[in-house]
Amino acid sequence: MTETVGSVLDLDEEGIPAPVEPGATVYVASLRHQGTVLAVEGGLATVQIGSMKVNVPVASCRVVKGDRGREPVINRERVAETGLVKAREISPQIDIRGLTVEEAIHCLEKYLDDALMAGLPEVKIIHGKGTGALRKGVREYLLNHPRIKEVRIAELNQGGTGVSVARF
Repeated sequence: MTETVGSVLDLDEEGIPAPVEPGATVYVASLRHQGTVLAVEGGLATVQIGSMKVNVPVASCRVVKGDRGREPVINRERVAETGLVKAREISPQIDIRGLTVEEAIHCLEKYLDDALMAGLPEVKIIHGKGTGALRKGVREYLLNHPRIKEVRIAELNQGGTGVSVARF
């Protein structure tokens, strides 16, 4: 069964997509979910999807017709099925060795969103030992993440200082 996203896009009279702005209801294709735009800044939109806030490129957001009075029809079975598939596919760890701090944070944002949606209680981030710059950047990001309750270094037999463990 496939969903046609084009049928729920909100176009103005000239066929131009409606602007993504705070308060708009949008469909985020990469996450296959609908949410409410909280803020737009520098090409990124902060979107509330359920109890989760995610940062996604504005280009990946499409304003839906439901934002202007009529709610689009959502196949609840498909949404639930997507969550189950995501839960089966998500790994409890991510390996970001070799990435810059900026690249690693970008990967972590999506990974943590997926892990939260899959209901994982904790995740392991393999950043390696190296100079410690990646570990420091990742740790700082995790400590400031609103959904992370605890951050610790892994046990020695699980990677020690080369792995950070984050608990939701």
